[in-house]
Amino acid sequence: MEWIKFFLQCIIDSSNQAIKRIKEAVDERSRIGKNLQRSVKFSGELSRICVFIETTPVFMINDLVDAFQISYNTASSRVDMLVEMNIVKRDNEQHRNRIFAAQKYIDIFMDSR
Repeated sequence: MEWIKFFLQCIIDSSNQAIKRIKEAVDERSRIGKNLQRSVKFSGELSRICVFIETTPVFMINDLVDAFQISYNTASSRVDMLVEMNIVKRDNEQHRNRIFAAQKYIDIFMDSR
C-alpha cells in the first residue's frame, strides 16, 4: 500500500511542477505580448513569429523563411527586432547560419527545481 502512496505523491509533485512551468510560460507570453504592442507596425507579424518560437525555441533565420514564406532579409530584420526587445538572443557569434534562442522559455522548461 505504501508504494501506491509513493507513486501517487510522485504524480502530484510532477503535476504541480507542470502547472508551475505552464504558469511561468503564460507569464512570459504576456510579457512578450506587452513588448510587441510597442512595435505597432509589425506586431501581428512578430506575434506569429513568437508563437513559432514557443514550439521551436532554438532556430535559425531560414527556419522562419520556410515557416512563414518570407524573404531572408524580412525574417532577419524581424529577428533583430526580437533581439532588441530581449525576446530572443543570438546563440552563436557566426555571421552566417546564426542561431537564436528564446532562452527564457528554455529556462522555464529545462529548470530542474
